[in-house]
Amino acid sequence: MRFAVVCCLAFVGVVAGACSSSSNGSSPTGGSDAGADRGGEAGPGPGCQDSDCAAGNVCIDDGSGKGASCHLACTTQAQCPFGYYCNDAQPVSWCVASTVSLTQTKGQWGTSCNPGDGESNNPACDTSDHFKCYAHSPMDTDAFCTFIGCTSDSQCPGGWWCARVDDAPNSSTDQRSFGMTRNVCMPRTYCAPCETDHDCNAAATTPGTAGAAQQYCVKDAHGTGLCTSSCSTDANCNLDAACKQFKQCEDKTCAKDSDCPAWSSGTAHTMCIAGACRVSCATDTDCASAGGTATGGAEVCDAASKTCRPKSCPSGADGGTCVETCSADADCGVGRSCASLSACLPRAGECLGKGAFCDPCRSDADCTGGGFCLYADYSTERYCSAPVMGTTCPTTGALPAGACPAAPTGSPAAGVGTSCTNMANQLAPANQCIPLDNLGGACSSANPQNCVGGCWSLHPM
Repeated sequence: MRFAVVCCLAFVGVVAGACSSSSNGSSPTGGSDAGADRGGEAGPGPGCQDSDCAAGNVCIDDGSGKGASCHLACTTQAQCPFGYYCNDAQPVSWCVASTVSLTQTKGQWGTSCNPGDGESNNPACDTSDHFKCYAHSPMDTDAFCTFIGCTSDSQCPGGWWCARVDDAPNSSTDQRSFGMTRNVCMPRTYCAPCETDHDCNAAATTPGTAGAAQQYCVKDAHGTGLCTSSCSTDANCNLDAACKQFKQCEDKTCAKDSDCPAWSSGTAHTMCIAGACRVSCATDTDCASAGGTATGGAEVCDAASKTCRPKSCPSGADGGTCVETCSADADCGVGRSCASLSACLPRAGECLGKGAFCDPCRSDADCTGGGFCLYADYSTERYCSAPVMGTTCPTTGALPAGACPAAPTGSPAAGVGTSCTNMANQLAPANQCIPLDNLGGACSSANPQNCVGGCWSLHPM
């Protein structure tokens, strides 16, 4: 998208330097059966044994206060039935019922719809269950049926999340809104938050994402999980991302217990659960030598699943980002190996900043201090603008020193310059500071055709 109506290039003397959500229509509602299990009804209690459970189920204490009972273990969203999602518990995840109770029918998650038929009451969508047609414009051929007005990820299917998005563009207008946002159930595509790989492996479920490459959950510069795909060069990534190589511990896959490396210690032993090798345990002592050198060899016995997990991996049904970096197999625990992965990572080091000038953002709600989440020119990048300080954006002449912050050190826009909007337009409100980037040559007052809005995109020169 090309930035328009900018003024007053500042190439010298530039000093360095969420909102309430509006929902259109009713929100989806449903039961509160988030702790439900599927299959293998052995009954709750400390006497639960895996052998009592149906195939694929294991005894797990889900924290409901009823003790251990049979739950369907999972490592992918596809292993869970409709209306259930694979949670982020570690080291064993299990299928949990969505907080919205639905009967599967046509016109639900990811079904293609025509935005010309309206967002609400769209004939392609299951309107009786509050599904609506979400689109980026009235002509969006990738529009799909989903929940608009969600309040939590658990109202969305596995591999999707309740994302905060700008109110417009939408099925009624291609003009973007400023300041107004709403929540929509969306598939977890590039830069969506995640805690495990299976959060990211159901992205190819809408018209626009069909056939998308396999995604992984990796850590950003601050240890927060983000969904991304593999790559071989920067050319495989968005302009605001780079192809980085790193290593992280991955579960060894299996179909049966004998596929896992033979290992035992006390009552602990390796076993195959939902296609991944695990180590069973009764106490932390059983896991004292189950870890890799990265954890000093010691892991802990997870109270819910009675399997060993790294101390760094959070416990509980929601868990947390559990991605261990490594340099060799010895760094990983029993049943895991050190795998090399080249993946697209944001040049900013994160997909969501703190809302300051040039920080990455997903919607206007992510930007602070009067800034907005703008689209970079000729890129999928989104970044936070900042209001012009102490003056208004002039229509002629130089931008006063100190009126706009400089792009952060290390960004492609650093040292290039800053501009501002002297009137409201489709891409930004008036009096917003815009970082400038190079395109096809060096951006300068003598060559304004080489100047584009953006902070982290690396354009060809």
